[in-house]
Amino acid sequence: MSSDHPPRRSSLSRPIKRKKECRHPGTTRPRRLGIATAEQGTRMLQPLQRQPAALAIRLHDVEIQAGLRNAKHEIRRPLRLLAEIGEIADLQPVDDDRDRWSFTRGSSTDRNRYQVSHEILQTYCPWGVPGGRLHVTEAWAHDAETGSVIYRADNLTTTQRRDLHDRGVVWKLQQTPPGGCRLVYQIVDLWIAKLEPMVALQLRNEGWLDERIKLPKPADVTRSRQAFANYWDRSMMSEESHWSRNPWVWVLSVRRVPA
Repeated sequence: MSSDHPPRRSSLSRPIKRKKECRHPGTTRPRRLGIATAEQGTRMLQPLQRQPAALAIRLHDVEIQAGLRNAKHEIRRPLRLLAEIGEIADLQPVDDDRDRWSFTRGSSTDRNRYQVSHEILQTYCPWGVPGGRLHVTEAWAHDAETGSVIYRADNLTTTQRRDLHDRGVVWKLQQTPPGGCRLVYQIVDLWIAKLEPMVALQLRNEGWLDERIKLPKPADVTRSRQAFANYWDRSMMSEESHWSRNPWVWVLSVRRVPA
C-alpha cells in the first residue's frame, strides 16, 4: 500500500536533544566583587566611587509633621537588598566596635564570604552617602473649595480625614506638588544597627515620639514604638525585614536644609 507521506520514525530512533540549561540570573557565573585575602574563601569588598546625589524618599505623615517642626533627625531603611551586591545574608560584625563586617550573598552561587569595613560599606548604601540629599515625597491634592494645595500630613485627625473624603479629595503621590517638595534632608552620617530596641531617643529622632513631651512616660514610649512597628511592617514587602525578625537596617542621620 503506497502513501505520499514518509514512514513515521519511532520515537526511539529520534536523536535525543539535550535540554538547554536554564539558570536563574542569580545563579549564573558569580561576580567577583572583591579581592582575595589570605583567609581561604574570604574576599575584601571594594569601595564604590560615589558622589553625593539627590534622591526621593517617602515618609509617613507623622514623620512629615515632625520634619516640618524640625524634629526628625534619623531615617531607618532595611539593609537586606543592595543593587550592587545582591541579597546580603548572614551579616555579622567581626569586631565589637562594628568597624568591620562579614557577610555572604544569599541569592548567588558565589560561596565566598566577604569582609568589609564600615567606611567601605557606607559607599554601598542605596540611599546615598554623607552629603547627599533626600527629597521627601508626600500626598497632596488640589482643594476645589479654596483653590489651594493641601497636604495629607497636615490633616492627621479622623475628623479632618473624613471631611476631606466626603468632599471627594483625591490624594496624589507620584506627582510633585506645585512649588516642589516641602522637606529636603541632607545626610550627615550613616551606620548599621539592629532595628530593635527602639528606645525613647531613637523614636524621638525618627519623629514617632512627640518631642514636645519632655519627660515621656513608659506608656508613651510603648505606644510610639508599636505605631512605628506597625508602619514598618506595612512598608516592608519581605518578611525577612519585618519588625519581629529584628533585621539590620541603615540608620541615616539627617538634617533639614532649605527646599
